[in-house]
This record gives sequence, structure tokens and C-alpha cells, in this order.
Amino acid sequence: MRAPLSICLLAASALLMSGCVAAALPVLAAGGLAAGRGDRAAPEVSLAAAQQVAPELTSADAAPATVAPVANAAGLPPPSLAGAVRAQVIDLARFDPVQPRIAAYDQFATYVAAQGALPESSSERRSALLVSPGTLRPATKACAALPAAVLIDLDPGESLLDPSGALRGDPLLAGTLASLRAQGVAVAWTTANTADQAGAVRKALIAAGLDPAGRDELVLLRYPQERKQTRLADFAAEFCVVALAGDERADFDELFQYLKNPAAAAPLEALIGKGWFLIPQPLTSPSPS
Repeated sequence: MRAPLSICLLAASALLMSGCVAAALPVLAAGGLAAGRGDRAAPEVSLAAAQQVAPELTSADAAPATVAPVANAAGLPPPSLAGAVRAQVIDLARFDPVQPRIAAYDQFATYVAAQGALPESSSERRSALLVSPGTLRPATKACAALPAAVLIDLDPGESLLDPSGALRGDPLLAGTLASLRAQGVAVAWTTANTADQAGAVRKALIAAGLDPAGRDELVLLRYPQERKQTRLADFAAEFCVVALAGDERADFDELFQYLKNPAAAAPLEALIGKGWFLIPQPLTSPSPS
């Protein structure tokens, strides 16, 4: 099943070139997305197939003939760091041309689709949450009998998302998420904004084309002093969070905010691309014209 995701990515790429991604749909209250259950065949997603259908997405002077592995793509952190593991914010501008971003989302979607297709009772189905963060071991929790979901962090680096401004979303990410929703995988968004900002966050996601139907889960803080890690644990009690995506490692676990010796977390690099995915900031301010 190569076609659905490739088509979504290609259509999204066309939208990216035009710079116009917007939707005006009713704002729905957060919560309660029913993810499809049961066995599903994991689709194969191929960047090469996408390029054969629409070769104009890349050009000889814009991208190499052979796509480098996502872990080494321009703008993405390497899978392992020799010295120290540092939280790295990914700048969307560094992802030009389009091809490296396609590869990044392709890896994300392929992994999630494979996990989502496993029966809910399968022991191979793994959560992206660490069993014991304090041990700094890349052991993740099993999550049987729960619907599959992905959780994407909206906060830029260590800052807080301002949902009131003019924001745009990446059409490539929008196409990827549309494909995952069609496969029964729930999509959720998290930010350190409190629940009173749910309406503004929802509107921003709809307008940016990242949640066109306004039905994705929102995982916000219930009160200002609450931690995102607590809300992640609450969400994981209802969904099997097969993947976490964000622009820095602290989006995967708050332990990265407190490390005295960042190199001690090097073993956790094994989860990059296997449950943890570094992606460009989902919502960005439009570039000045």
C-alpha cells in the first residue's frame, strides 16, 4: 500500500510550493477520538515511488541523486552523539529543499503504520514512553489493549506556543497525518498551554491545515504548575502512544531538562527513529515577504 501516503505527501508538497494551507472548520471540544481497532496491514511507504510519480519535487541542483538516511539528513541530529547529548531545536529553514523533510516524515509514518497495524493484544506493540526514565535505559513500555496514537509537541524549543498569532503548518506533515488517521491511528497535540487556551490551539491547528476536521486530541495542562510529563502519562493511560514527535529531545521525556551530564543519556539515542522522532516545529510564523 505505497500509494496513499505517497499521494498525501505529493499533494502536500504541491500545497507547500503555493504557500497556501488553510481550513475554516467548526472548532470541536478536545477529547474522545475513537481510533479504529483490529488488525491492519502495515503500508509500505517509499520516497522513491513518490519521486517517480512527481519528479518535479526535486531537481538536480536542489537535492542529491541518492537520499541519505533520515538520521543524517540535513537539519536532523545524528542518531548518536560522541560527546554529549544536547537538546537541539530544529530550524524549519534548514530543511530546504523539500526532499529531506519528505524523508523525515516518511520514516515517522512508516514506523507508526507498522506499530498501528499490530493487533492490540500483540506483545510486539510498544509505547514510546520509557519504563524507568531514571535508569537512562532505552526500554519502553508495552501497551496492549489500547488504541494506537501519536503525540506531537507544539512548543518551539523551550518556549511556549502562542496560538493567537498567524501560524502556518507544513503541508508535508499534514499529508502524513491524514494518512495515519485513515489507518485508524489517533493524532494528539501537546503544549504547556493551559486548558483555557484549548480553543485558540484548536483554531490554530485547523487554520494551519494540521487538524482539518478539528477532532484531534489536545493534551494541555490543567493548571499552570502542572508538568507536560504528567499529562503525557495521563494520555498514555488511554492510548498506546507508539510515537512521540517534537523539535527537541526534551519533548520525549522531561529528564533531558535535568541532566547534569548530558552524555549519560547517550543510550537513549537508540530510540531516535524508533518511537522518538525529531521533526521541524509543526506551527511556525510566516516568513516576512
